[in-house]
Amino acid sequence: MNASLAIAVVAALLSILALARHTTGTSTIGASMTGTGQTRPPDRGQHRPVHHTIVELDIAASATRDDQLQLRMRADLHAIVQTILAGLPLAERTVHRQDRGDGIRLILPATVSPHAMIHPFLPDLASALREHRKAAAPAARLRLRVAVHMGLLYRDAHGWAGAPLVHCTRLLDAAPVRHALSADPQADLVVAVSQAIYHDVVRHTYGVDHTTYRQTTITEKEMVTTA
Repeated sequence: MNASLAIAVVAALLSILALARHTTGTSTIGASMTGTGQTRPPDRGQHRPVHHTIVELDIAASATRDDQLQLRMRADLHAIVQTILAGLPLAERTVHRQDRGDGIRLILPATVSPHAMIHPFLPDLASALREHRKAAAPAARLRLRVAVHMGLLYRDAHGWAGAPLVHCTRLLDAAPVRHALSADPQADLVVAVSQAIYHDVVRHTYGVDHTTYRQTTITEKEMVTTA
């Protein structure tokens, strides 16, 4: 991997996923009524979790910029991500993209291998950030924290839910990840991957040098883990 791609890896143990109970019906809890007045179990088919890959990107130090600069940087980030995804046709067609104000969350279905989000997505992102740095004023430079995780997610009328989303956000916000980026002013990008991503993708050297990854301890809100 290119040396300018600063990779700081946080491998974190997966928490046990607590599956929330969902119910159907208009006036009953835990069961619905049939036309004959008999009760039947709730239909949980629509609430079954499905495996997805999650990629979260966050612009470092965005709060230090004024609104106009934040809008420009936000637009630049969306344009960069759109261009990279266009080079991954399957991902571009199926990705669910959520704006996070000063970042983006990408949710990809199981039809897109998490390998693709490690390579070529991350090297392409690093390359795009280098090119952006050449053209942008120092105040508008994009420096990113990125977290990659995968797991079972629910989707309903309100959006996405599931423990992997929380886990990925904790990785993104973890102090060791923030420190890794701030400690190297020349770095454009720092990446944290979960233990699942490291074990199933990174360590098999799918386009990356797994020896450049390191483990650390994360203490972030309710999540305390050493991996």
